[in-house]
Amino acid sequence: MQEPETAFKLYQDAVAFMEVYAPIKEEIKGYKGEVEALVKGAIEQVARSEKQVDAAIKVAEEASRQSDTFRKNADKALRLAEAVSLDSVNYLKIADEAKTEAAVEKEKNNRLQFRILQLERMIFGRRSEKFTPEQLNQLRLDIEAEEIATCSIVDITDVSYKKVTTITEPKKHLGRNPLPAHLRREEIRLEPFDKKEGDVFIKEDVTEVLEYNPGEFYVKAFIRPKYAQRNADGSTTMKQADLPVQPVDKCIAGASLLAYIVISKYIDSLPLYRQIEIFKRVGVDIASGTMSGWIAKVCELLEPLCELLKKEVLKAEYLNIDETTMKVIEKGAKKGKTHLGYYWVYLHHWGKLVFYDYKETRSGKEPESVLKDYKGYIQADAYAAYEGVAKKNGNILLCCMAHARRKFEEVYKNSDKRAAVALELFNKLYAIEEECRNAGMDFYQIKAVRLERSEPLLDELGSWLKTWQQSRDIDAPLRAAINYTLKIWDKLRLYTSQGFLSIDNNAVERAIRTVAIGRKNYLFSGSHEGARRSAMLYSLMISCKLNGINPQVYLPDVLERLAYLPKEDHILQMLLPNNWQPKLEAKSTNELIMAK
Repeated sequence: MQEPETAFKLYQDAVAFMEVYAPIKEEIKGYKGEVEALVKGAIEQVARSEKQVDAAIKVAEEASRQSDTFRKNADKALRLAEAVSLDSVNYLKIADEAKTEAAVEKEKNNRLQFRILQLERMIFGRRSEKFTPEQLNQLRLDIEAEEIATCSIVDITDVSYKKVTTITEPKKHLGRNPLPAHLRREEIRLEPFDKKEGDVFIKEDVTEVLEYNPGEFYVKAFIRPKYAQRNADGSTTMKQADLPVQPVDKCIAGASLLAYIVISKYIDSLPLYRQIEIFKRVGVDIASGTMSGWIAKVCELLEPLCELLKKEVLKAEYLNIDETTMKVIEKGAKKGKTHLGYYWVYLHHWGKLVFYDYKETRSGKEPESVLKDYKGYIQADAYAAYEGVAKKNGNILLCCMAHARRKFEEVYKNSDKRAAVALELFNKLYAIEEECRNAGMDFYQIKAVRLERSEPLLDELGSWLKTWQQSRDIDAPLRAAINYTLKIWDKLRLYTSQGFLSIDNNAVERAIRTVAIGRKNYLFSGSHEGARRSAMLYSLMISCKLNGINPQVYLPDVLERLAYLPKEDHILQMLLPNNWQPKLEAKSTNELIMAK
């Protein structure tokens, strides 16, 4: 029974709770409606959001597709830009290369035009390097444009022109130069065909005509009688004079003929084969090998004198040095091939002696070996070998002003007239040197004049050279001349420091000229030994020219004396070209030796 009661009580509690819950339920229902409305709005909002998201996704997908397209296009544009950039770089490189090539071609063209003008001048023009002030005045017209512009015509005047001819008296001819008095005269007397007995002689006119016979060969026959003397003891003594000592023992050629052959080749530049043909025309036939052998024997005789000549040259305080080529046939060489050897030439300028030294190369070691003990001044061109010689031995090197001047002279006459300014300054420097020579000044006076007058001109020339070196408005030939001169400028102007130094190296170049002429005629030397023998003979022959000695008188005399004189330096000194006396007889030389 308790269970129903309990259940009923629970029912009553539930009814009471329901009563309490009813408003809550109603309130909950209201909340449920709101919630449902909110949920419905949220659902609608979500639906709208989904639509927006779908639209956004579509837009994003479209944007993605467009971005992919843009990216692809950007990649293509980037690759294209890179290609264009590379092409532009290449184009720039090509343009730079083309610009450089054009500049090089322009310089080559300038140089070729310069060389063409040089060749045309060599063929058709004057060779002289003289530059007159009148040439410079052509550049100085002194036209002042402003003054001309302000001029005005104030009046007109008729001007009549009348040609005036000046009649000058012709210059009186001084007549022919007299023929030398020492020549043999052959008189031919011409009488008038209508001369009659009783005609009175008034005077006679003499008309001289110079004739020529080929050089004369003659035979010197030494006749030596032989005598027999009977002695008291019955023996016999034979007596006969000894033969004079000959320059070349057992040789049919005497001293004068040997000298003539040497002089004809080394002074007159006649090859031996031409001399042989000349001799044949007068009936004397000499084999080529025989004539070559004679020259070799002459060189053996002259060798001690040439060695002494070398020593005397190297005693000089001041040397002019240059080198020139000589083609030489070598044993075992291919047919038509020659070796290019060199004559190194050392000139004792004031002593008037020159020494030729043949070497097989142009290496700087060659002059170093010759000048290993030399101390003094050396003048040469800008060849680097001379720099090494000067530094190694402590010598003072100066360069040749003529080499520098020659470059401007070539530029002026072939392309660029602006070189005239430098040439005028060079002319003034050389004019000062000529004044000193003509006045017979000593070395101290020459030095004083150079310091006073030449130094300011050198300063002016140096300033002009440096100014134009910095200018871009000059062609390659003029720039090359300026660069060459400034490179050796200190060595060029060094000549003013001493009166005994020369402004240029022309003296040794003149000494080489004979070799250059001979080289054109006989083309090559038969061997290195032959070239060395030629160097010995050139040394003596050119030294004779420097001293104003007739080699046809000097050489026979020296050959005859060397045949019997002792080969001692104090004896050979008298036979050097600068000491030789033509009136000195062999007999008096013997007496001098015996007395000593």
